[in-house]
Amino acid sequence: MRDLLARIAGWCVERPAPVLAVSVLVALVGAVAALRLEVDAGTDQLVDRDSETYVATQEFKDRFGDEAVVVLAEGDLKRLLLTKDIGKLLSLEGCLSGKAPGGRVVADAPAPAPCAALAESKPAQAVLGPATFLNQSAVQAERLLREQAGQVQQEATAAYEEAVRRARRQGLP
Repeated sequence: MRDLLARIAGWCVERPAPVLAVSVLVALVGAVAALRLEVDAGTDQLVDRDSETYVATQEFKDRFGDEAVVVLAEGDLKRLLLTKDIGKLLSLEGCLSGKAPGGRVVADAPAPAPCAALAESKPAQAVLGPATFLNQSAVQAERLLREQAGQVQQEATAAYEEAVRRARRQGLP
């Protein structure tokens, strides 16, 4: 076996042109075959069709659809996200979600007619956008900080009360 492989290697070294031609041919055939492959990333490729997860996913798709609507807000990303324009983008996302009460997306302004109509029809299950993400991140961070501040306040109050009790036991006013 070793002699056979040595002879093949020797032949390849002595005649590089045919080896290169065969290599290129195999690469081209592989590329053509790869281009004919169809990609399917559907949920039926991830779970069995008989599983509860698959059935629930299909019911969800039947009820709500599975096509996303993409709205593209173009512009300088820094300007869009780091200036007051983020409020406009958040208002747009709130309007498109149809979840703004009465379609009113700006506090001291009447609801734009399209937003009011969207609020009435509630067409979207979810709106995921950069402003919503940043807003939710800020809301959750504020909630977490409020919880931590409350906990620290409780600990400080408990420490104060304990200090007062100790002082009174020691006869201090």
